[in-house]
Amino acid sequence: MEEFLIEAEPIGNNLKSMTKDIDEKLKELISYYGEDPLAVKSEDFFDIIYTFSSSFAKAQVEIHEARERALRRQRQQEMLLKVKY
Repeated sequence: MEEFLIEAEPIGNNLKSMTKDIDEKLKELISYYGEDPLAVKSEDFFDIIYTFSSSFAKAQVEIHEARERALRRQRQQEMLLKVKY
């Protein structure tokens, strides 16, 4: 059992150090995006990022589809004008 403790202690200390580093970097990231790191939980922050990303992707698709519809209408109008003349 003592051998295990001797081997596990540095690993545990390393994990604690890595956890502290991740927490600090997460606070910096949350601050970078204009949120209060003391008030915003990481889950809420990443939910905000996910929601924004999803909405942005959806808006891109909608804009692309609207442009395609506008181009089709323009082509149809041009065809109608060619047929009239």
